[in-house]
This record gives sequence, C-alpha cells and structure tokens, in this order.
Amino acid sequence: MTRSHRPSIAAAAGLAALLPSCQFAPFEDGRDAGDLGDSNPCYRVNLLDGLDESSPEEIRDLFDCVNLDGAFEPAAPSVGALVASELRDGGAGWARLAALVNYTLSVADLAALFDAVEVLADGGDELLVDALHLGTEWVFGRAHAELEEPLAAGEVIPTDGPLLPLVGAVREGARWILDEGETARLAEVAAAMAEDEAVLGAGEAAVSLLLSNEQHGLLDPLPRDLVDTLMRLQDYGQAEGWPRNLLVDVLRDLLVGTASGPPVLPDLLPPLDGVLRGELNQRIFVDQVARLYEAGLLQRLPADLHALTLVDAEGRALPAGDPAAAGSVSALEALLLLLEATDREPCIDLGDGPRTLARFALETLYDITADPGDVEALAAFQGLIDWAADLLGGFGACGLPPEIDLYTPAITVLLESPALDSLIPFLGAAIAPGEPGADRLPELLEVLDVVVRDGFAPDLDAAVRAVALDPSVAGLVELLGRGATSRDGVEREWLEAGLRGVAALVRPADGGEDYGTAPLSAFLRPAAGLVSSERAVAELETALPRVQALLHSEGSVTGDLVSAVSRLPGRDELEPLAALFGDVVVDVALLEHVLMLVEDDELMSEVLRGNTDREHLVGFAGRLLGDGTGEQFVGVLRWFAELLRIVS
Repeated sequence: MTRSHRPSIAAAAGLAALLPSCQFAPFEDGRDAGDLGDSNPCYRVNLLDGLDESSPEEIRDLFDCVNLDGAFEPAAPSVGALVASELRDGGAGWARLAALVNYTLSVADLAALFDAVEVLADGGDELLVDALHLGTEWVFGRAHAELEEPLAAGEVIPTDGPLLPLVGAVREGARWILDEGETARLAEVAAAMAEDEAVLGAGEAAVSLLLSNEQHGLLDPLPRDLVDTLMRLQDYGQAEGWPRNLLVDVLRDLLVGTASGPPVLPDLLPPLDGVLRGELNQRIFVDQVARLYEAGLLQRLPADLHALTLVDAEGRALPAGDPAAAGSVSALEALLLLLEATDREPCIDLGDGPRTLARFALETLYDITADPGDVEALAAFQGLIDWAADLLGGFGACGLPPEIDLYTPAITVLLESPALDSLIPFLGAAIAPGEPGADRLPELLEVLDVVVRDGFAPDLDAAVRAVALDPSVAGLVELLGRGATSRDGVEREWLEAGLRGVAALVRPADGGEDYGTAPLSAFLRPAAGLVSSERAVAELETALPRVQALLHSEGSVTGDLVSAVSRLPGRDELEPLAALFGDVVVDVALLEHVLMLVEDDELMSEVLRGNTDREHLVGFAGRLLGDGTGEQFVGVLRWFAELLRIVS
C-alpha cells in the first residue's frame, strides 16, 4: 500500500511476527505460495507503515496471508463480519480496528514489551502456559486436562465456558457508556488514577500480597469461596421463600435506587471520605483489627452479627424468611434505626459541649465498656441498661419518632450479645481517645444515617444474615487479621495501603466538595447501567455457575488461579505491559475504538458465537490454546524477544 510511511521498530516487529505464521503452501494451480507475486496476498501486505485506515483491503489481505493454507479458516466469517460491519457512528469496524492497532504500535515500546514477554516465558513457560490453559477452560467450560485428547484430534467442542456470557455483559456495559457519553469522563479518571500515588501504592501492595501468598496460601480458597457465596446470594431469595434475587436487589439499591429511595452509594461518598481521612485513623483501625484478631474476637464477629439478625428488638426469634414481610425488624436493624433517629441535636443538657444524642450514647457506652474490668463489674449490664432506659426515657421531648420505643429494647439485646466485645474496640477506633483530630465518630454516624435514610437497612440486614457464616467471609476475616498482625510487614503494608487507596477513590478529584468528581463516582454510573440491564444481568447469571464449576473442577487451572497469579514476576518486569494498557485506557479516541467494536451486536455475535453448525472463532482459538499450538507460540515469542534484544 502506498501511504505515508512511519517506519519504526514497532512496525518491523509486526512484520517479523507475521512471517512465522505464514506457512507457505502450493496454490491449487501449482504455483508456490512462496513466490511473492501480485496475486499473493502476503506480497500485497505492507506493515511497515501500519494498517491501511482508508480501505479494508489490507486487513483482508493480511488475513488471507496468514490463512494461506487454510489453517485459520474458522476465523474467515469473523473477518468478513469485521469488513462488512457498520458501527453506531456510521463508521466501519475494520477502520476502528486499524486505527487502534496503528496507535498501539506507535506508542508501545516494543523492545521493552517483548523483554516483558521474555521474562514471562523464561519462567519455565509455566505462567504463560497456565494463561493459555486458563483461556481454554473459560472457552469450553471444562478443565484443560479433560480437553487435551479431543482438542488434539480437532474435535469441535461446545463453547460452554463463562467467557462468552462475560463478554456479553461487557458488551452491555460498553453500550451504556457510549449511550451516556461517559467515554471522556472514564478516560480522564483513568489518567488521574494512573498518577495517584495512593492508588498506585494500593496496587503495588496488592501485588506484594499475591507474591507472598505461596508462603501461607491464605488467598488460595478465596476465589472458590467467594463465587460460592455469590451463588448463594443469587439463590437466596428462593431458598428463603423471598420473591427476589438478593444479590441483584442489593446492587440495585446501592447503585440505581428504587421507587422508595435514591441510590445509596453516591450519598455514602462524603461520609466515607470523612471516615477514611487521615493515615492516623487508618493506622488506628488496623491496630484495633490486630488486637481483636489476637484476642479471637475478630474471628467471632461475623457469627455474632448474624445472631443479631435472627432475633427482634425484644430478643425473640424472628420468623423464617423475610422478617420485614412479617412486620418484624431484627435487633441489628433496630439498632441502626435507633442511631439514625437519635443522631440530632439534644434538647437536654448533655454536658461537655454540643453533641448529638446518638454520639453521646455511643461515647458513654464506650466509656463504660471499653475496660473489660468495668464490663465484668456490671455483671449482667444492669447498670448500663438502667442508664440507657433513663436517657432514652427523656427523648420524647426531643421530637423523636414515637416508634423509637420499639427500637430501644434492642440495646438490651446488644448488651447481652457477644458482639459487644468486638464492636466496642471498633467504636474506640472511631472515637480515637487521646488522639487530637482523629475523632471520626460523627462521620461514622453519618454513614449509618445514609444507610437508614435511603432505605438500605433491610438489605444490609439481609446481606449479613445471608453471608456472615460463609467460608468466604471467614477467609477475608482471617486475611485481615493476619495482615494486621503481620510480623514481616508485607500484609500489614497491603492493608494500610489499601485503605489509602480506597480513600483516594472516594475523595473529590479537585479537593473540593463535589463528590461527583470522585474517581469512584465515574465507575458507579456504568455499574448502575449494568445492574439496570436485564440482558447484562442474565449474562452474568449464566456465567457465574460456569465459573463455579471450573473452580471446583479437579486439576483445573481456574481452581488453582491464585497460585498461578502469585507466580507473576515483579512489578518492574511487567511495567511495559502495564504502560501499554494504560496508554489505551487513558486515551479517549482509543477507548472509543474499543467500546464501539465491543458493543456492535452483529460483529460480536459472529466473533463470539457464529453459526452452531461449524467451529467459530472463539472455539477455534480455544482449540489452538489447548492442542499445543499455544505452547509453541510461547517459544516463538521468546525467540522473537531474544532477537529484538540482540538487534536493539
């Protein structure tokens, strides 16, 4: 093709990568495919100046060259769909793809990129081969070991893995982002996050945690347990006799809102910012987690909270199923309602300056119970119960709702519950006595106010009841406890850096009070779009049991996913890969290219599914990964990386 030339090592790398894949074979008329004449598509392709963005002919010729002996024929319909596609803006899919490839090659440091590939491949090929086998499993929905023989024989296998429905959900997300014009906003936020030290630090600490996982294997069961929990939440409504999917309902209330209230998460950003502000508070919180874990109280807390969801404010057992349907409120929800109702200026003299009734009550509770000796001296907490009753008895003059009398007995239930032993130290972390400027109790009460005011308390109560006793929660508690008490500092660093990263995500980007500019807010809207889409939810509900099956399949790479990831090389070696991905995500035009290609129904339908009577692109790619071709390609990559290193 005659176009403006932009020769570069990137373009040369593209040409060199193409040549090994063209296995020249004789034409039907006897001509040698190696004879580079005008009729040979390999002769017509010129990658030294990138892909032609003005005509689809070079993309078609490029595929014809690679497919010269028919080895890649299952991909032909997908290439045809790409050439014929018309995107939402009237442009062509092939033009978007050419622009994406050209820009990626122009910004990528190919020498450094292939150095990274060489680092991956030099790990005994283990990591890359694991990745290839993982791809096979997610295409076909079966452990790779079960697929080796039929794949080697070229058998067409149904693509029943989680990949296709997950991509279908991603397609719905891409469509929503384009419909709402959110592309520029997401690219802007991604660029800001790429330069935020707190966010980068959280990512680095998470990588450190993964790399240290082989020492104790704490993370190994988490993917399986977490997906099992998600499946239970998906089936929870039916199991408990509720006419609803608890997981979807909780996400919808958090992200979208209902007829009875607004979405909860946007309103939670300001008080969450207040709670997380300051590294001193974060350190105090981690210190309290460590103390509770060493005392065995942190491990017990989920079960103790679960118990508060099974009884009402009077301590009587709740009916099975949905307590709200029976007109009952659990003790946990009653305590939340009580705190929200009393979080207002007092109409009686509380002393020591202006405080809300709820804050005064929590501070007094902490003062009385923080010292275990005092708690023991109170015997059955009768003194504290009498104090609470006297204080609450004067609330009527403060204009509190009359139903507060229904919530007040829940204090007795709490005081008699083992949960008190674990909750009080967390209360101390919020009050931070003796630490000037570290008191976050008002912000914590504001968080609870939002939960109750926006109608999320019943969902929170149901979620605790549904998941508190699941292994995934126990695993996360163990991870937090081990991290907080870590002697080598790796896990504790992860915990503190993670808190700093979360704080950076909820804080306004401009440092002001507009929480619509917070990085997290930019991702809440697309997430809300996904939850609102019945099609996206259906795709995710299809994918989830398929992931669960793979996680429980004996000998599957998916089931050993954390161990495989923990074998990743260090961050420095992977920097070129991260930089290349970052360049794509933060560029508005590139992000738009990707989104438009992903959201096109006709194109993605052909690429992902094709006709049921033949092998299509995804199945073909999965077979290549599983029949040994993928491993051979790893060897080619290592050879090419070494070649680049020598000539550069």
